[in-house]
Amino acid sequence: MPPVIETSRPVSAEDLSPGQFVALSRITYELIPDDPDSPWRQDLIPQRIRLMPCDAGRPLKVIAISVPFVLVRTPEGTPLTLDLRRVELMRLGAVFGREAYGRLR
Repeated sequence: MPPVIETSRPVSAEDLSPGQFVALSRITYELIPDDPDSPWRQDLIPQRIRLMPCDAGRPLKVIAISVPFVLVRTPEGTPLTLDLRRVELMRLGAVFGREAYGRLR
């Protein structure tokens, strides 16, 4: 039997459900420039920076949802609350998610 190849896809809050496996894709940080001569500093305009986290792709299991918050569990069993206004999630394929999550336990 050939190996199963699944595709991870971006997932929105409405499409999340408990038991799904997800992974962080991007995290958005808002920073206020601390350069006193910066024109943005005078107006306190935050600068948004989107970064890929070092642990992007690490499987997380969705436990509960209260938009915009999602409670997930790491493979080690640690619960985390994610704010969907700051993070972008990818839905992992069921086979990959189950296998990766189980092996990282």
